[in-house]
Amino acid sequence: MEVVSVAPTDAVAFRVAGHGLDERRSPRSSLAAAARIALPDYPKGAALRALAARRAGVHVGSLDEALARGTLVRAPSLRGTTHVFAASDAALYTVAVLPTPGDEHAARAAMGSAWPPFEALGIAAVDVIDRVTRAIVDVVDDGRPRSKGAISEALHSRLPEAWEPWCQRCGVHHVPDPLFRLAVIAAGLRFTGAGHDSSELVAASRPDPAEHPTARAELVRRFLAAYAPAPARALAVWSGLGPADAGGSVAALVDEVVQLRLDGRPALALAADVDRLLHPPAPTGVRLVPAGDPFLHQRDRATLLPDPEHRRRLWRAAGAPGLVLHDAAPGGVWRQRRDDHHLVFEVELWAVMSTEELRPAIEAEAAVLAAAQAVDPGDVRLRIDM
Repeated sequence: MEVVSVAPTDAVAFRVAGHGLDERRSPRSSLAAAARIALPDYPKGAALRALAARRAGVHVGSLDEALARGTLVRAPSLRGTTHVFAASDAALYTVAVLPTPGDEHAARAAMGSAWPPFEALGIAAVDVIDRVTRAIVDVVDDGRPRSKGAISEALHSRLPEAWEPWCQRCGVHHVPDPLFRLAVIAAGLRFTGAGHDSSELVAASRPDPAEHPTARAELVRRFLAAYAPAPARALAVWSGLGPADAGGSVAALVDEVVQLRLDGRPALALAADVDRLLHPPAPTGVRLVPAGDPFLHQRDRATLLPDPEHRRRLWRAAGAPGLVLHDAAPGGVWRQRRDDHHLVFEVELWAVMSTEELRPAIEAEAAVLAAAQAVDPGDVRLRIDM
């Protein structure tokens, strides 16, 4: 059978739609639907801005209300980092991002740099994760909210000293960070519903290992629906799973996944999405994709931005900007900053296009994001550079 080839521009258009960035949803639609792909909440406020990029009428109060009601959850998830996602997807973004239960190789890969010291102690990785998880559950069993630091400190009397090596960066002994992040997810902790910037964790329902096969299969589907065509190793990087664990999960969906070629390279997609990949929607207009948005977590960066200089400008180690999409194609970068009492949007356009033609659309997008952050329209300033 001939392998289908997908053009990079079609792949980008498919991903724009897959992330809900082709058109902004009605304010009557649920916030949960806009968080179908879990939204990273870093840098600070990233999840709020990502919601506003996908749904009209988003503001700080609506996010806080959804968190308080429990329709949205803010918790450690993919790669052990804080994400916002629908409560109905709790298994998908908790148990499914943990290593396959009972798989020693998957557990070692998930522990990453934390594994070698325990290997020297002759302890199985699955046992290490389980014991640290049970210790964390014991700490939070009283129901009191605690910061990550407080939970880590409370583990001192509950784990062997050798399990808490000296951390030069923190200046204290503690459980290695990759292991701690895994155990926090396995313990079912989430940030309190007190607000979108809460820094305290509380116990919720622990992820049920029995749900793992179903949840992991859906995690693969969600990934491919948003990032295809993509290789299995891209799933591993996005989710934080080990490469073999991710590859095995993709292989388990052999009846649903097909192999394609993207710019001459082998990649995977859901069979149900092939037609949309070859004939993606063609949205028009401007969208300001926020820094930290899940759309920017695609791993084949050259597919989105063929120009190395543009990639360098977008994916910075610190202070990374957001992306300007124009007709579903990258057109520049943008940042926001506070200046006295103003929220300033600084936009750098790359392509040769009329600034005056795009200014109204960019102004409208900036106004949406400013309103989400409770900024008065009169306090918004816009600067566009070519």
